[in-house]
Amino acid sequence: MGFAKKIEEIMIGEDKFIKFTGCKSNKSCTIVLRGSSKHILDEAERSFHDAICVLVNTIKNKKVLYGGGNSEMRMASAVDKLSKTVKGKTAIAIEAYARALRQLPHILADNGGYDSTELV
Repeated sequence: MGFAKKIEEIMIGEDKFIKFTGCKSNKSCTIVLRGSSKHILDEAERSFHDAICVLVNTIKNKKVLYGGGNSEMRMASAVDKLSKTVKGKTAIAIEAYARALRQLPHILADNGGYDSTELV
């Protein structure tokens, strides 16, 4: 049915598991979630399920919505183009709004602990 270089029984806490390593055909896997309470485990399981659903939908749907502030930068670009068609104080207000949109990715990245200059 298959091939594994090593099969071993391991203990995690009080539970025994069989671990297969070096499989030629990795078509499935088991993920063990551990937590200090039932509530934490339930939350971890829900989060893991959400992540798997995102992954499945990403694989099924070939369209990609770029992250990292892409939508804000595109909106800023569109607002900048609009400001070129308007005159007076309105144009200044529109340009200021575009500048504010361009700052959002930096703010979000910095608050997330990322290097905003590299990300943007």
